[in-house]
Amino acid sequence: MIADSVSGAVLISIIDMILLLFFLYVIGLILRLLPMVNKIHLKSHGREKHDNT
Repeated sequence: MIADSVSGAVLISIIDMILLLFFLYVIGLILRLLPMVNKIHLKSHGREKHDNT
């Protein structure tokens, strides 16, 4: 019983760590991509490049 609860707690903590790292990675990617998207939109509306992809 105690061993089962300990292994379950370890498994839950590992899953929580993986989910936390995954969400932090996704949030970091979104925050990194948002300025790039804004720059691309500004460039497409500006006078530098007109790439209609």
